[in-house]
Amino acid sequence: MAAVATSTNDEIKTKSSRKNMTFLKPAPPDAPINIQRAASRYITVEPVLMLIVVGFGVMALILPQYLRYRVAIQQNVTLPDSSNGINGTCVARNTSNPYYVRLQDVQAEVAYWQMIITLSGTLPALFVAPFLGAWSDTVGRKVVLGLNTLGFVCYVTGFLLTYHLMLPIWVIPVSFSFSGLTGGYGLLNAQAFAYLSDVTNNQNRLLRIAILQGSLSIVVGVAQIGIGYLIRDYGYGPPLWMACIAICMALLYIIIPSLLIETVDRTSKRAENRNDKLWSSFIDGIEDLKLLFENNNRLRRWRLGLLYLIDFMREILERSTPLVIVYALGPPFCWSSVLVSGYTLILLFGSALAGFVGCFRNISQPLIPAMLAKIVSDDEHGVVFAFEASIQNLGSLISPVLLNLVYRKTVQTQPNFVFIMLGTLGFIPLILTTFLQVINRYSKRMEQQGAESTEKEGIENNGMIAMVEMGTMTD
Repeated sequence: MAAVATSTNDEIKTKSSRKNMTFLKPAPPDAPINIQRAASRYITVEPVLMLIVVGFGVMALILPQYLRYRVAIQQNVTLPDSSNGINGTCVARNTSNPYYVRLQDVQAEVAYWQMIITLSGTLPALFVAPFLGAWSDTVGRKVVLGLNTLGFVCYVTGFLLTYHLMLPIWVIPVSFSFSGLTGGYGLLNAQAFAYLSDVTNNQNRLLRIAILQGSLSIVVGVAQIGIGYLIRDYGYGPPLWMACIAICMALLYIIIPSLLIETVDRTSKRAENRNDKLWSSFIDGIEDLKLLFENNNRLRRWRLGLLYLIDFMREILERSTPLVIVYALGPPFCWSSVLVSGYTLILLFGSALAGFVGCFRNISQPLIPAMLAKIVSDDEHGVVFAFEASIQNLGSLISPVLLNLVYRKTVQTQPNFVFIMLGTLGFIPLILTTFLQVINRYSKRMEQQGAESTEKEGIENNGMIAMVEMGTMTD
């Protein structure tokens, strides 16, 4: 009976360990204690990403509405009532109506300021993100995450001061530039995925990233529910303070010891051969980027390139949301802040469904990081996600600039032209994904052939060794 009980207990432990293996990555026995602790946790970097995304998402929702409010004041234009429009109805499209023309001028000016703000943040991030990402392989993920979060604190602080003190609009792009100088939103994503890649393996990585992406959309969506009503009833102050508190909490989570555990082993040979100084890490980062694409084993270069192109196109398409909000705020729709909040809520819950079950437009969000991590080795996670951050920053730079320029030039004649252009661009990721599937199948075939060849050579070598040993024994 004791033997049966022992066998049953062993079976239960085995099933439990198998269950945990699907979600947790066991650290090597000789790994430092901090890495073993990080790998044993179910919740690691997720709170940092969620809090910053909530704060940044709230600011992204407020920005086009606040810019429209400030531009209308500057141009002395009375905006239509968000609920019923002016004189009982929202102004219909009529280029001969002077009031309609002035409203469209406001729309064009808002698009211009959105372009300037985007440039101020994404242009410096385009160059800074890859080097900070590579630096994280040396100094650790926490240092870079903390620096990146500090940039978001500067951004939300500048936004709050602009609102409360009615400072000039250019203060917002100046404050946003601090976020860009610390890597921007792309580096935040890259460091979070690099951290998850450090504590997961190929079997459970996609699951963890998909759960994170879906949870992000749900959390931000829940935060969006009351934002529209807050703006309508109390103005832009309360939601901005909510964003500030969320981002500051993320910074505290990073700073407080034992909450976020470092996953980079600074005693490894790779870390010992590197210099902790940022400038030296810049040089190392350039070398890492060269090595990343020099290796073309199993068509690795082609697979990385196609994944980066798909991610770039995804970023261009997804960055159209602020412009959609600007378009909906103007005639003939005249959306209220509540309707804008509801629209973003639907988008975010659609994204959450995509992250969990793999459908709609955001299926690439969890898949791309998981596929990138699978292609490269463990000590290349920092550089591969740093380069992905640069690709995302490039898409974040090109998309708003291009779309806002096109919208500004066509708003008086064909305001929906930019969305027709976006629909056409949506076919490009479909074509790139088809090529990627073909190359992945060919790569797997090459791997199988290589494995069979290696096995055959091993059998032949064993046979030759056996013959030599028999001959020696005969002698």
